[in-house]
Amino acid sequence: MNENLKNLLMKKLFMFLITIMSFIHYSHAQEAEWLNFTNGEIINASVEEENNIWIGTTGGLVKLEKITGETTFYNSSNSGLSDNDINSIAIDQNGTKWIGTDGGGLVSFDNSNWAVFDSSNSDLPNNYVTSISIENGNIIWITTNSGLAKLDGSIWSIYNTSNSNIPSNTLLSIYVDSNNKKWIGTFADGIIVFDNINWTNYTPSNSGLPENWIISKVIEENNIIWIGTYSGGLVSFDGVNWVTYNTSNSGLPSNNILSMGIEENGKKWIGTLQGLSSFDGSNWQVFNTNNSGLPNQYVRSILIDQSGLKWIGTDGGLSKYDDINWTSYNTSNSGLSDNRINSIAIDQNGLKWIGTRHGGLVTFDGLSWGFYDTDSVFIGNGGGDVRCITIDNGGNIWVGTNSGVGVYNGQNWTTYTTANSALSFNGIESITIDENNIKWIGTGNGLEVFDDSNWTHYSTFNSQLPGNTINSIVTDSNNIKWIGTNNGIAKFDGTNWVIYNSTNSGIPSNNILSIAIDSNGTKWIGTSDGLTSFNGINWVIYDNSNSGLPENTVTSIIIDENEKKWIGTDNGMASYDGVDWEIFNASSSGLNDNRVTSIAIEVNGTKWIGAWAGGLGVYNENGGALTTSEIGSIDMDISIYPNPTNNTFKIKKPNNLSILSIDFFDTKGLFLKQELIKANSSTINIKEFSSGIYLVKIITNKGIVKKKVIKTD
Repeated sequence: MNENLKNLLMKKLFMFLITIMSFIHYSHAQEAEWLNFTNGEIINASVEEENNIWIGTTGGLVKLEKITGETTFYNSSNSGLSDNDINSIAIDQNGTKWIGTDGGGLVSFDNSNWAVFDSSNSDLPNNYVTSISIENGNIIWITTNSGLAKLDGSIWSIYNTSNSNIPSNTLLSIYVDSNNKKWIGTFADGIIVFDNINWTNYTPSNSGLPENWIISKVIEENNIIWIGTYSGGLVSFDGVNWVTYNTSNSGLPSNNILSMGIEENGKKWIGTLQGLSSFDGSNWQVFNTNNSGLPNQYVRSILIDQSGLKWIGTDGGLSKYDDINWTSYNTSNSGLSDNRINSIAIDQNGLKWIGTRHGGLVTFDGLSWGFYDTDSVFIGNGGGDVRCITIDNGGNIWVGTNSGVGVYNGQNWTTYTTANSALSFNGIESITIDENNIKWIGTGNGLEVFDDSNWTHYSTFNSQLPGNTINSIVTDSNNIKWIGTNNGIAKFDGTNWVIYNSTNSGIPSNNILSIAIDSNGTKWIGTSDGLTSFNGINWVIYDNSNSGLPENTVTSIIIDENEKKWIGTDNGMASYDGVDWEIFNASSSGLNDNRVTSIAIEVNGTKWIGAWAGGLGVYNENGGALTTSEIGSIDMDISIYPNPTNNTFKIKKPNNLSILSIDFFDTKGLFLKQELIKANSSTINIKEFSSGIYLVKIITNKGIVKKKVIKTD
């Protein structure tokens, strides 16, 4: 690599420091066992409540005090949120916040108690809640990917294509107008109007609507409805006439309308894919990243508060605009550049290396965050998708991306691509380094072996490799490689190949996603249809029908020093000690997202968990995942006794701590019941439970604590 290139790449590398205390400021104290680190720059929703703005991000819920700018962060580890990815927020007449999540259902929060409504414990038709609107202050209307729901007190009403005249179940937005009509945006069927009796569907074929895809909530002005379409521009409708505004006949910067807001004087504010626009009925004004303080062109949410201040949520953060000045606010509790985590590795110094889906490479030493712009490392050819990370004996970081292999020696980057090396394919899926410091690199087009000088390529065309997509590679104690492909497993000693597939072995599926080897040499193999172990002779299959595995798509496996297996799936994480299973999901634990992609374990036993969304989860079953004075203080003050118990137990707590409710889950993470605690109540009855271990989620006035109770006969 020449010196100019080195200098260029070094300039692209920047570090920024965020202290732990800057993001551990919660209205509820953090739990001892779980932490979540998230990026909150993508703002999907915002709503005003007196002096506060409640902000829904892809990294959790944020409360922003308007005057001081003080922020409080809520996520699945320190609150009752069931998912960190927030799509929508509404506040009812009692001040209860209603939060729509992207997979965790509907959540309510009354400033003391959290409640989760999902498809397993309520009539909510789908856990992907796209939008929420409130009628008469207390009737909650919810759009989902599987129809429309109404919650009136405790009564649910569901509307879908099977039981009503609604034309589509894929609903994206809802607004209740001044006449209590519901305006419902759909994915491909226009806009629906429901007056509680009749359904009216407007599409391009029967109205002036320019297209069928409606993402944004409508806004209302003097009985005129303004509708934002995804690619057809902005439309006004007075009940008779339709008027369309687009880039050809107006000042709109884009026809892709994502959000809208309206001032008391009637000025409309329109968020698009290419910036923000205002329209007073005659004049248009466009705001973008070049001519204003707008942090990002992608404007997802607009809130105009009672003072007329504009709160603009973008893909690059939140900004306030007072018609003169722009003010930006931090809505992240960490230095993560992206909430979608592909890979995690921990070096000998305890530094965490975190590969993200679109945000490059991030480091965290427990105090400070660092960022490496891998897009720039590969000179603008992509590389922001960091799929795997491996550390060699010299401490060099090997990074597999969508654009090739990058190696970082602590000062400089070296890249290997199809353009500058014998690498046959730039899409890297896995890397392992054997005892001889030889790199084994899995790609989407076969296996590469690199000894720092020479490349050897193996594929289905020149070897017995069963498949060309190499998802996982591990090396056993005899330096034999076990290679997981999209078409079975290959065992390779450098000369001979042995192939295992669903026909000749106990593998439940040929799509191999992950492999780990325990101290006895047993291989643990994750597939798209379950987990299997192989001791060289016998195969044992574990799936969600015969074990505690929460889901059959096993994306990651790691084994701790006690030989306990930690298994990531598409529906939560499991631990297995050879006898007992324990399940962790976003509802029953502080897991950041149920779609687990990677797990790494550091020396003190703390698990670092990456997921498809929701950021980074940190878990230590013994407490002490991170050390700050606030973390763990509540947990240490609460104990359950007697434990084990046959019928009842009590909770020992400080006098200044109030217990509001207790949720019970089984070891698979399934919700069993909620016990509301009265002021003078001290005894909890679990007589109806069969003998076994149960997870106890204790909601207090100062935070949430999770314990275990053992029920005996």
